Amino acid sequence: MKLLRGLLAVLVALAPMTGLAGLNISSSHNPSAPFASMKTYAWAAHEMQDPAIASFDEEFVQARVLEAVNRGLAAKGFQQQNDKPDLLIHWSALVGAKLAVTRGEPMRDLALGGIQPSVAVGPPPRAAVQDVDVGTLILTFVDARTEKVVWRGFAEEAFNFNWSDEKKSARIQGAVRKLLDLFPPRPGETGEAGLDRE
Repeated sequence: MKLLRGLLAVLVALAPMTGLAGLNISSSHNPSAPFASMKTYAWAAHEMQDPAIASFDEEFVQARVLEAVNRGLAAKGFQQQNDKPDLLIHWSALVGAKLAVTRGEPMRDLALGGIQPSVAVGPPPRAAVQDVDVGTLILTFVDARTEKVVWRGFAEEAFNFNWSDEKKSARIQGAVRKLLDLFPPRPGETGEAGLDRE
């Protein structure tokens, strides 16, 4: 019984940390919007920040967001059309810091003059806590006729500034794919939806 209680305590303690690794995907929409009749879209103009003060590489993020959304919507039967589209799509990103825990590595040395594999020496590794800049990706779909927002999706931790460009690209593409899993909303769904996925 003590072992079971101890295991439960460990799982409870680990729960918040494991959640940090996954995307938090959510959306909201106007249930009365005519999603069934919306088949075309265009990108709304995006005003870039001054690169000197921008907190992230907007051009890098924009290129990958547009590519992923265009591909995802095409797979759903939507067509990009700049002349009188049904939807206008805006993208934006919010950048903030989160606390990240990293485990240190023990000092290593070769044993027996290099004959044996390296072994850990010295004190055990310590965990380090640091601020990491992460970005939340926001997609906003506007009814081009009424100019009202009909759907908005959020992907928390869609990219992380400590990652390589390759990993950031893959994460943004995955975030967009999961966001579009919630678009268009199914008939009868309420105005809120969300997915917690790794």
